[in-house]
Amino acid sequence: MCWRIEKTFSFEASHQLVGLPEGHKCGRDHGHGYKLTIAIESNELQPEGWVKDFGELAVLKKYIDENFDHRNLNEVLVESTTSEHLARHFFHWCRGNIKFPRNASLIWARISETETSSATYWK
Repeated sequence: MCWRIEKTFSFEASHQLVGLPEGHKCGRDHGHGYKLTIAIESNELQPEGWVKDFGELAVLKKYIDENFDHRNLNEVLVESTTSEHLARHFFHWCRGNIKFPRNASLIWARISETETSSATYWK
């Protein structure tokens, strides 16, 4: 038996991808309404009856608001600002900054830059 919870966070940001062929639309400065979703799984529930208290994920919301929301991602990240790199960045940030209950772990992080386009990173 296993439970999975997912939590989605939204932020607005701009970026410009470098190294693309001349004229590629993503090579121009542009923005997205990003959605970050993280998934946490556990094979047992906490005494309160949940995998993890959603309120304890507010630390991620704070990190996003302070560092990513209404920012140029090229000024925030050292690596490329593709959705794939963003998903990996947030996955590792969560692993290093959120305490997970015993028998619970972060499964994946997904970045959606549109309703039809997303990238997921898991390990």
